[in-house]
Amino acid sequence: MQINRKKRRLILSAAVLAAAGLLTGSVVVRREALHRVAVHTTCVEQRNVTGHVICYGELEYGKNYGLYAQRTVQPQEWMVEQGSAVSAGQVLLTGSIDADITLRDSIYSLWDTEEIAAALASMTGRDTGSVTTARQQMTMQERNSSYELLSPVDGIVTQITPLGAAPARTTLLVIADPDSMQLSAQIPEEYVQDIGVGMACEITGSAFRDHTYTGVITDIAPFAYTEFTLTGDGQRVVDLTIRVDDPDDALGAGFSATAKIENYVMEDALFVPNSAVMQDENNVEYVYVIHMGRAFRRDVITGQRVDDNVEIVQGLALDERVISYPLASYYDGMPVRQGRADAGT
Repeated sequence: MQINRKKRRLILSAAVLAAAGLLTGSVVVRREALHRVAVHTTCVEQRNVTGHVICYGELEYGKNYGLYAQRTVQPQEWMVEQGSAVSAGQVLLTGSIDADITLRDSIYSLWDTEEIAAALASMTGRDTGSVTTARQQMTMQERNSSYELLSPVDGIVTQITPLGAAPARTTLLVIADPDSMQLSAQIPEEYVQDIGVGMACEITGSAFRDHTYTGVITDIAPFAYTEFTLTGDGQRVVDLTIRVDDPDDALGAGFSATAKIENYVMEDALFVPNSAVMQDENNVEYVYVIHMGRAFRRDVITGQRVDDNVEIVQGLALDERVISYPLASYYDGMPVRQGRADAGT
């Protein structure tokens, strides 16, 4: 009887201890659940990303033709005006050749008598016996000769010289090639290492906001300079030239424009929000990865930053979940629960 009583007591004690253990474990679990930190999380995403550098500048014509007369001309009437579109062979200017001035300029630019005679013979087409005779012949032949200036190319008139006697080889007007439109831009010197000749870009501007053009960098200056500002705090910039592909009538010289230069392409790159990445006292970057209801520190290596996201080069896998806005008070192994982050937690 005594043995059976002892057995019953032992069994009863064991049962009580087991029940107490279960109760204690339940309390611990409940306490941990109550103390889990509510965090906002996000998944590691995979993207194809194109990187860009932005620069600003002004449109201009890359090819300009300055036209001039080989002899002194007295212009009478311009047949075009600044901004006119002209065709090859079109009459641009009518006038007359000022023979006296032409001959005098030619003679007094020479020093040797034989050179003078040779020049006069070349100009008149005759073998002249003396300077005086040649001058008389030249005056009679060309004093009232009509003159027409023809356009050698198709283009846009960008500059016209006011009417008045135009000495030989003085530019009368300038014609630009509309197909040579280019963007003369400036870029902060810290971005020069990120671009190169041949890189593609998109060109936009307020004067042609309904159009987006493509272009290619054709030249990058080998030096930087300080941009002029009234306050004297201009930044260091570098000039570059961008050729505009397929320009049309919507573009004009002098229009301001913005170029978005494509400087890298990343395929299947992993990204997390910038806010998810922290840095410790040793400048090591890390994130908090969520696993089985807890947050674990994971060191990472980052790459390019695109908008509000950063590339993860090493340390994370696709679809892993990380804390979006970790706090300095968070620690490795911390119990967490999905929810809106509380700054006071």
